[in-house]
Amino acid sequence: MIMRSRINWVVQIYLALLLCSVAAAAQDMGEEAPLTKCDCLAAHPLDRNAVASGVIWDNLRSDLAVAACEQAVARHPRSVRLRFQLGRALDKDGKFGRAAGHYRSAADLGYGMALHNLGSLHHNGKGFKRDDDAASVLYGKAVRAGEPAGHSGLADIYRYGREERNYAKAREHLELAAEGGSFFAMAVLGGMHMKGQGARRNLAQAGRLFRQAADRGYGGGWYLLAQLAKETGRPGQFVMDYLEIASSQGNRSGLLALGEHHAMRGNVVLSESLVSEALRGKTTAGLVEITREVMRWPEPARNRLCSHMAKSRPTSVDSICESPYGIMALLTEEHRKPVVGIMSYEVSRECLLGS
Repeated sequence: MIMRSRINWVVQIYLALLLCSVAAAAQDMGEEAPLTKCDCLAAHPLDRNAVASGVIWDNLRSDLAVAACEQAVARHPRSVRLRFQLGRALDKDGKFGRAAGHYRSAADLGYGMALHNLGSLHHNGKGFKRDDDAASVLYGKAVRAGEPAGHSGLADIYRYGREERNYAKAREHLELAAEGGSFFAMAVLGGMHMKGQGARRNLAQAGRLFRQAADRGYGGGWYLLAQLAKETGRPGQFVMDYLEIASSQGNRSGLLALGEHHAMRGNVVLSESLVSEALRGKTTAGLVEITREVMRWPEPARNRLCSHMAKSRPTSVDSICESPYGIMALLTEEHRKPVVGIMSYEVSRECLLGS
């Protein structure tokens, strides 16, 4: 009897400690933190712990989100959700060391999306020496934590990271991520079907996956539908309609494709406004990527846009536009202009900033 009483006593203490740890974990996972401006500006749209619909990476305004999330974390220091979102804002801002610290603090508590994003830093060599093995471990932990994005990360390892690419394994992981609701995985998997990577080319399946991603609010899905429409020879109006929707959702590639279209047709004012919108709130890395995309435009479109943007400069227009560095300088000048207001796609739909 005495032994049984001791066992019962030990079991009761163990259960009490377990309940306390579960309660503490629940509190740490941010359940006590209300909706904040950090959620409005930096929530991940695929994060199952998010309390807002989220903002995709291209549209994340780090110039606003870092300060908002620092304030939110100061008010709610036990919220792992907010710590992850601060890491995401810092990551977008190019402050990879600080981002990794916040990702790590959330990842150590099993926060799936933090495990994925920390793995992404290792995989892309941001703040760390590129290490696919470390990335794979973190992506695997994200999968075990129930985060479908971990499968997307593992797919990237098989598509780009290892010495020999394994498209079949990449597709397996992307299919699992897509089944988990990842619009990004749907878009990438559609691209693999479109290119015939890992299996026979299947444009019909590519279109279905692009549309699924688009219907989940991913502007990139509409842009990819436009590319597929061009590939399959559909009427040009389909292409333009898809690009218009992609652009309305702030998709950078859609904005630049429309900018190219209008520059080719001589509407340089509209072209410049579309390029300016693509540059909104972008970091220096984003500026470089956009410059590369504009440099890939057909020469007539590129020169018309450049001539229009350079016409008020004292230097000769030809001397500016004949060099990639001149175009880079013009886009840099546009990039440095103060960003006015906030677009609807730069904030979670539930949020009213300033309220």
